[in-house]
Amino acid sequence: MVEILPVALLFSVVIALARLRRQGELEAMAGAGAGPLRLCLPILAAGLLCTVISFTLNEILVPPCERKADQVSHGKRISALTGLQLAPRWLRQGQWFLSLEQQREKKRLLALKVNSSFYVVQRIDGTIDTERNNLFSAGKLTDFSREGFSRRAGPLLLPPLLQALTLLWPIAQSPAEVQNSLSLRRNLRQLEAAGHVRPTEKILLHTKVAFPLFCLVMALLACPFALGHRRRTASGDLFVALGLTLAIWCLLSVGWIGGRVGWFSPAISVWGPTFLGFALGAILLGRTR
Repeated sequence: MVEILPVALLFSVVIALARLRRQGELEAMAGAGAGPLRLCLPILAAGLLCTVISFTLNEILVPPCERKADQVSHGKRISALTGLQLAPRWLRQGQWFLSLEQQREKKRLLALKVNSSFYVVQRIDGTIDTERNNLFSAGKLTDFSREGFSRRAGPLLLPPLLQALTLLWPIAQSPAEVQNSLSLRRNLRQLEAAGHVRPTEKILLHTKVAFPLFCLVMALLACPFALGHRRRTASGDLFVALGLTLAIWCLLSVGWIGGRVGWFSPAISVWGPTFLGFALGAILLGRTR
């Protein structure tokens, strides 16, 4: 519903204004002294209301629905907006790589230490008991740096870097889609401090705030295009609405793709199309007669 609401508003505005235009009511309103801005103010108010509704749904209803959908699909879904895939299976801090796998009430830990040539020099296997304050137990250390390598089993003291990664792991594994903007911003700050933020997650954070504003952008763009030539048919008006939808969606896609591959910063990739749509709509509405 959050994704479809801007498009539905665009088609509604185009169809409503086109009917007034074909019936000659716009000429009557112009004769009474009402200009395009006076006509479009209620439409912009409706766009603002849809923006508030969309943002509320995106913050309150969408995250738990995304969480339930992940449970149904066993975490194999991909973001419909940004293409964000599964959470990373490994976290890196310095020379250490860490992977955790949930096994009932315990987590299986696998940590690898690499040298400058990216060869594994140490490996740590073990379990972390989540019911006992994340106590590391049943550990086994394999040292590949020695000739013939050596193994040591029993209680192990995790290096401080690995302890920090085990605490960071639940945050890194929580999909961005199942969080609202406030919790996602807080978690991304912790991940960014450790160097584990992906650009796509930042893009999704900005999208959660910017995308609802496209209800207002669509309403602003629909007004000047709907106040077009009087002889345009109903099918022509629908083609205008469809063309506007495709143009806006292509603009958003270029921003998202550019942000993911590094052409733009995450903020520019999301807010750039938004401000461009606002500016274009305002200019066209100001030139409408």
